[in-house]
Amino acid sequence: MKKSISQILILASFTIWFAACGAVQHFDILIKGGIVIDGLGQPGFLADVGIRGNRIEYIGTKKKTSGSTTIDATGLVVTPGFIDIHTHCDRGLLSQPDNKNYILQGVTTVIGGNCGGSPLSIKDYFDQVKTKSISTNIAVYVGHNTIRQKVMGQEDRAPTAKELSQMENYVDQAMKEGALGLSTGLGYTPGMFSKTEEIIALNKVVGNHNGMYASHIRDQGLGMYESVEEAIRIGREGGTRVQISHLKLSIDKLWGETEQLFQIIEGARIAGIEVYSDEYPYIAASTGLSVIFPAWSLSGGKLKEHLQNPATREKLKKEMFHTGRMKTYRDRDMLSALQIASYRNNPEYEGKTLREILVLRGDEPTLENGAELVMEMQSKGGASCVFFLMDENDVAAIMKFPFNMIGSDGSVVRFDRGVPHPRSYGTFPRVLGKYVREDNMLTLEEAINKMTALPAKSLRFNDRGVLAPQKFADIVVFDPKTIKDLATFDSPHQYPTGIEVVIVNGVITVQDGTLTENRGGRAIFGPGKVSLD
Repeated sequence: MKKSISQILILASFTIWFAACGAVQHFDILIKGGIVIDGLGQPGFLADVGIRGNRIEYIGTKKKTSGSTTIDATGLVVTPGFIDIHTHCDRGLLSQPDNKNYILQGVTTVIGGNCGGSPLSIKDYFDQVKTKSISTNIAVYVGHNTIRQKVMGQEDRAPTAKELSQMENYVDQAMKEGALGLSTGLGYTPGMFSKTEEIIALNKVVGNHNGMYASHIRDQGLGMYESVEEAIRIGREGGTRVQISHLKLSIDKLWGETEQLFQIIEGARIAGIEVYSDEYPYIAASTGLSVIFPAWSLSGGKLKEHLQNPATREKLKKEMFHTGRMKTYRDRDMLSALQIASYRNNPEYEGKTLREILVLRGDEPTLENGAELVMEMQSKGGASCVFFLMDENDVAAIMKFPFNMIGSDGSVVRFDRGVPHPRSYGTFPRVLGKYVREDNMLTLEEAINKMTALPAKSLRFNDRGVLAPQKFADIVVFDPKTIKDLATFDSPHQYPTGIEVVIVNGVITVQDGTLTENRGGRAIFGPGKVSLD
């Protein structure tokens, strides 16, 4: 029996449809049967994830799929790669491009150039990055302290019109070369010598390039509220988004007052200023020993001179623990609150508190002797220190704040060198293990949002931070039952558990919890980037 043309067309269409339904879609990498948490805060769901090249091509369960490489994610969680919104990895990435202590945390993108310190030439830095095979993506701010040091040295004064113009030109050039924005370290020299108006002028340049203003604020102690207001003002008048770096209450008199901080930030957001914060999940900070010294002693780079002068040395001894950063209002043992992380002049001090070092030396553990020890160590090259200054209840409260992101404030470290802050090894697994699984303080979806989509939104990374088709394939697969940080303050050089697979731009960089030889990291440029070739 002959078939009509219409019957033939219907049959052909059915055959094509049937073949399509039965076809197997093939991917370079197929992640099967995992719990997908897309980063946007929505509940997780069972799905396969297909990757082709450096992009996600498919998320779902309805298609027949295969992969050149197939990853069985049964019982595991599949999320966007973690974005560490605040690091100092730009300092060590070129010498240690595998960035092992970050990639093994599930971090696929590190943000450097924070706290006012950065490469002076962003182009030169990225040119060097291109010559390396790096495991993580890297993006950087341009640092105000770096630029001010170049133009004005350690001068404690306002810039001249010519100097300000020079600094503005440096910022403009950095934005065109791909900087994310401007970072300040107003608690460090020479940034502490600048007035608000100077930063506003520079931030206006950043605003012209749709950049971000990220600030280690002027005072994280008694001047905390005024310092947050200053950062917001700089963002408002400069026309930029604002990120308050490592938000914390680092003086015991303010412990428990987080709600006042939140009200300031929420008020700014209601007024139309896009303000964010970041935090590391620890009660201790880490920075150089020089932060203990008052500003007057640091002006003009004359600290060493002051330490050699008996009169100013005596003044420093009186001020150090009684009016400065290490002052206590709750009769705390401040000699035990400062632990040495790295001291090249005498590595025996590393990992010990001031109290322990004084006892080791046979000195009475008094504040006066502690001050003498600090001045001695500073005069012999200084030290990197861990400062136990925060309260755990405040850390938990800030972590729950809706506009707060996770940032380690750490750096690329050499395994077994010194006794660094454990945050460089454990920040992200600690949040997921302690604050999500053990303490039930955050849901898994909330925590992942703070590590992925929220920082991507703040930085305008439109093609990262979310698991969705056509986004870059930066992906972490981990076990929610076993993920845990192992690094401690006494024994920090320990990698976490529970991170099974890390993929960076479609390249499997960690498999079965072990670093592979493959590297997929690249430079990520800010919104002001222009072609300079």
